[in-house]
Amino acid sequence: MIQQIEYNETIEAMIRQYQVQQIGHNEIIETMTRDYQIEQVIDRIIQRVENNEEVTRKPDEILPSHLSTIPKYGGWGDLKIIYVCACQIAHLFPNELPLLENLKSACVRMIGDQLKYDQRVLLKQSNEPLNTENQETITKSQDWISNCANEAPRISNNSKKFTTVMAKEIAQYLHLSNSLTFKNEPQLSTWKGQAYENYRCLIGKLCRLLEKASPAYVDEQAKLKNRNDRAQFCTKVQREQLLTAPPASTIIYPIPQPLPPCSLKELKPLLEYLSSNKPGPCDDKQPIVFPRGTLMTGGRLDLCKQVVGPQSVQPLLDAMKHSSYVSRLLLGNNIVGLPGAKGISEYIRCNSDSKIDTWYIACNTFDSECISLICEALAKDSKVKALWLKRNPIGTVGSNHITRMLMTNTCLQTLDLFNTGLLDEGYWFSEFDFYN
Repeated sequence: MIQQIEYNETIEAMIRQYQVQQIGHNEIIETMTRDYQIEQVIDRIIQRVENNEEVTRKPDEILPSHLSTIPKYGGWGDLKIIYVCACQIAHLFPNELPLLENLKSACVRMIGDQLKYDQRVLLKQSNEPLNTENQETITKSQDWISNCANEAPRISNNSKKFTTVMAKEIAQYLHLSNSLTFKNEPQLSTWKGQAYENYRCLIGKLCRLLEKASPAYVDEQAKLKNRNDRAQFCTKVQREQLLTAPPASTIIYPIPQPLPPCSLKELKPLLEYLSSNKPGPCDDKQPIVFPRGTLMTGGRLDLCKQVVGPQSVQPLLDAMKHSSYVSRLLLGNNIVGLPGAKGISEYIRCNSDSKIDTWYIACNTFDSECISLICEALAKDSKVKALWLKRNPIGTVGSNHITRMLMTNTCLQTLDLFNTGLLDEGYWFSEFDFYN
């Protein structure tokens, strides 16, 4: 039985807490509407108790009848917010804990009951694709799932998070059985684990079904279906036109991801560390991180997408000469261009005690001239085992330099030429030269 207690301060605190959690100017109208609905519902609960009406009914019967308007006019996520607010203010109102617990339980049951209903609807859905003629008729005659799964709380790795606690309570509520008994703690733990996994699976299935029914997804599928460049929808003439059309410019001249270049000042901490020949990390989970660049285990120096640029690549290579730790340079998407190619070729050719066996130099705007310098340095090299050149505009002319390098180099084990604009001409030219 609910006893008449002082609700006003509790309710005001919950409303204030709820308002604080709403973010974004584009949600102001929606927030005002939801605040109004929550306040109206709780006011009705207060009025019912103060008037001593139906106080003999159980809280389980009273609360859902009033809270049901919240997801109707607001959203299922509002029940989650009410639950979190009740948890956050519990320490402020120790005498009202039973009320707050009843409120939380009602929110859990409402979401749980809706998910049960949605699960039953889900089980009725056919996996067979529907044609256009029957789809509208079937949709009208069928029940459809709510948006509850999209807004329901998730089970995260943080067990103390209020939304995680709520999600676990909903999962256990869905997994309850009248004949359920546990003889020991391991059995209970196993049951909870199964309940949580079933909850995750159910939420995932419902969300995927909702996504496929969304207007954006339907429009995207319609666009894909009506694409004129798909071979199965092309006429014979259209197919011939596609096959004879020249390759796109992004195939012939691949470009790196546009990023702002870094300054030499940002590289300074890394350069000083390398110049001092300090050791690298011993633990995979504890790399040495700099403002630009990261030293990792296995001798890896990761500078991918740090945009060293043509101005700073030479100071980087000079600092690397003093490091006995770095053996793999990951310099992808740094746009070092011709200055970078000159510096790398000189490093390979002139460093007799070089430790670098892997050069990951993808996306650096290396053209045929740049590749000629690097290949000339690698022609008689006996240290470099892996060379990654993807997304550099090497072109058919550059393939000639690669072929001649491969005819004399006996150390290279990995050569990546993905999306380098070689085309058929570059491939056949390289193969002909290599075997002749």
